[in-house]
Amino acid sequence: MHAATYAATASRLAKKPVSRAEELVELARAAPATSPSAIVQIHKEQSSSAQRKKGAAPSFTTHGPSRKQVLVQFDAGTPIPTVSFLDVQRATQKALVNHNSTLRVEAGEHAYGGWALKTNGVAKQGEIDIIRGAIITICDGVDPWVGLPQSTSFLKVRSAPFFKDANRETRTAPADIVEAFKHSAYTSWWRPTGPPRIVRESKQSTRATIFFNVWDSTSGTNTRALIGKRILINGQPCTIAAATKSPGTPLCQNCWRWGHPSNACRSACRCPVCGGPHKEDEHRRCCGLCKGNAKATPPVLPTPPGLPCPHKFRCLSCRRDNCTTRSGKCPFWNNRFDREWIKAKYAEALLMSSSTNSVGSGSRGLRIITFNIAKSSFDLHVLLENSKSDFDILMIQEPPWQTVRHAPSAMSVEGTAVVGAPRHPEWTDWTLCVRRIAEISSTIEM
Repeated sequence: MHAATYAATASRLAKKPVSRAEELVELARAAPATSPSAIVQIHKEQSSSAQRKKGAAPSFTTHGPSRKQVLVQFDAGTPIPTVSFLDVQRATQKALVNHNSTLRVEAGEHAYGGWALKTNGVAKQGEIDIIRGAIITICDGVDPWVGLPQSTSFLKVRSAPFFKDANRETRTAPADIVEAFKHSAYTSWWRPTGPPRIVRESKQSTRATIFFNVWDSTSGTNTRALIGKRILINGQPCTIAAATKSPGTPLCQNCWRWGHPSNACRSACRCPVCGGPHKEDEHRRCCGLCKGNAKATPPVLPTPPGLPCPHKFRCLSCRRDNCTTRSGKCPFWNNRFDREWIKAKYAEALLMSSSTNSVGSGSRGLRIITFNIAKSSFDLHVLLENSKSDFDILMIQEPPWQTVRHAPSAMSVEGTAVVGAPRHPEWTDWTLCVRRIAEISSTIEM
């Protein structure tokens, strides 16, 4: 029997699940004249090659949201149609039924800068085309992109010009970056998830790093095609490079607070425009300023359809006037990739908006703070962590009631769920009732 060749042995090792020692022995038999150190190096290179073939996710790509929904994106600068989701659901259901499809659109909401249509399964390409056709039929003059959620890849452009002119009077805007990509040869791979972010390298620098995210596959196909390419920004060539993935702090699409996703929200819904107890698509019908009031003196006219809301409201995040959570004016939005910054700002807002009292005698007294936490585990954790040295008693309303641990049980392998509020080592949990608790500092002698 002829001895196995090195190529055949190396190919078999990549497929056959054997131990490292057996692999080294087989390689030594296939190449008896090779030194032991060379055999070890060959084995190392072959093992790393086999691992790369397994399709590990690249460092610049994160997995996307649930694929049991269909995303509808409209062109930049085009207002989102004011068609109700009920009409969209009826039109898509009718089209799917006519094509003998079992897919159904169960609900819809504003998300990711467009629409997110929740479905009872993962849509196929033919069903996506049917949904797109139904949307074009009921929304005149639009040509939306319709597809499934994808993974997100993170890219950057280094040493891009921060100013558009030599006099350093006009700064480069995100719209300039968008135009540069639209007029490049890479438009088929460039599918941005949002506007680019321009970060100046220093206060006096004329250069900036541009960060942008693109929709991509789990293997980063689009990003691999863009990495290393050159693009003209303000007439100057710049190189596209991979950036470290940084999904940032999640923004809830239900209560519009930072720190948790929508499917984990326990608070009531709020409108991101006016802060009212309704969804964003219901703003025109429910907001007192936009829906108008014919009985008022003088009568208040409703906001004309198709026009943006002209009224000024306070931002739900930074609490500033004439600002919204998703606008570039909001500091929370600009720092959405800095989780520690958002935690610190939320703690500061909690302390400033709470009422404090000082009771007792002595030089310091007993420091008490009261706050309605609105069932948010994230806010309660921030409050407990940042108040441990400033207050003695925390009076908390509507604490998040959830499973905190599992106790041993003779009936269940997992144990019995113990329900309560999140615990903190610096505080002693004293329960008053189901909807209120008092966190007492461990430094107080009971």
